[in-house]
Amino acid sequence: MRYPAICIALLVLLCLPLIAIKIDYPIRASSDIASVHAIDSRRDYTLILDELHSRADALQRELGIYTTRSAQIYIIDDPDLYKGLSLGKNSIVEFSDAFYSSGEERIYIRSREQISGSYHQVIYHEYMHWLLDQLFESAPLWFHEGMATYYSGQLGYDRYLSFIRASFWGESSDLFLLSFSYPEDQQDWDNYYLSSYFALKWMRDKNPQSWKRFWDHTAGYWRRGYRTDFISAFRVVYGQSLWSFNQTFRAYTRSLATQYLVIGINSLILAMLPAILIIAYRIRRKRRLALPDLPIPEDDLPEEDEAEIEDTEKPDYESRADN
Repeated sequence: MRYPAICIALLVLLCLPLIAIKIDYPIRASSDIASVHAIDSRRDYTLILDELHSRADALQRELGIYTTRSAQIYIIDDPDLYKGLSLGKNSIVEFSDAFYSSGEERIYIRSREQISGSYHQVIYHEYMHWLLDQLFESAPLWFHEGMATYYSGQLGYDRYLSFIRASFWGESSDLFLLSFSYPEDQQDWDNYYLSSYFALKWMRDKNPQSWKRFWDHTAGYWRRGYRTDFISAFRVVYGQSLWSFNQTFRAYTRSLATQYLVIGINSLILAMLPAILIIAYRIRRKRRLALPDLPIPEDDLPEEDEAEIEDTEKPDYESRADN
């Protein structure tokens, strides 16, 4: 009897991540962009929607895609509840401040007190995941994270340095292998976000005409009521598969890291130039002061020399008179 009980207990433990926690919070603020669900009714949630609305509206104008659907944002005050909602997902989700649930089409975010960074950036990051999920089928994770990181503006200078180091030594993330799963090692998360960010910049800035055609293609499907197959659209517009793009991107990141390294060294030299000039001036001044004093020349000449000078300079009046 003991073994069946143990088996049942193990089965329950294995199924725990599959048990979905369903919450139903009232709507505290709503607009054509999103609705905010929360327990606490004392807070003003319209400020969140105002910021989100301005950024989402600018994005839709840029991409030429307008949606009437509304994202559902759930603010979770209880840290344990948030942990339960993220249970069974990738570890990067469990350690996050917010995440988008594709199955529920919901955005879950911790309360403002639990997030040290910009609250609006975190919300917009997840809103981008929601929007891309509405527009695309089979969109790779690097495209999701690249769009979300790029347009939310969440990159810092320290992350750039990390990317330069990793790319210079050929340690950038393999976007093809990680197209639909996050890195398991937490140390690789930042590098994955950065690789996704620069992959998006490659699509957008290195090929601006292809970028425009890509979104025109997506907008055409959206207006007809369909989602765009990302892999097919990418192949048609950019002329390569995701695998060949990964090879192109790895070479691009290595050259990009070298460029940033050269720019960084030149910037460092320019920043240190005033200090170098001051140090050089002080060294030169110190050496000049250390030189021995030279003797001062005397103006008085010996008497014999003065007499000779007078004889040579005295006019010869007698010889002139005889003549």
